Amino acid sequence: MTKTGSQKKFKISIRAKILVGMIVCVLTVTNLIGWFFIVQARDTLLEQCKKNARNSAKIAAERYSRKDQSRG
Repeated sequence: MTKTGSQKKFKISIRAKILVGMIVCVLTVTNLIGWFFIVQARDTLLEQCKKNARNSAKIAAERYSRKDQSRG
């Protein structure tokens, strides 16, 4: 940091600029990868929930039809 009159000028070294750029790139890539995995996990869980609901409904319908057959 150098002083010229009453103004202060900040000098950032080339190493610091490169480091900041690399950090931004790494954070961007990791955020994109994380977002992709979250979306994929959400879709997978949603499909599993739908499949489980269908299976539960099928089992309930089979039990209900057996009950009706035993009564009648």
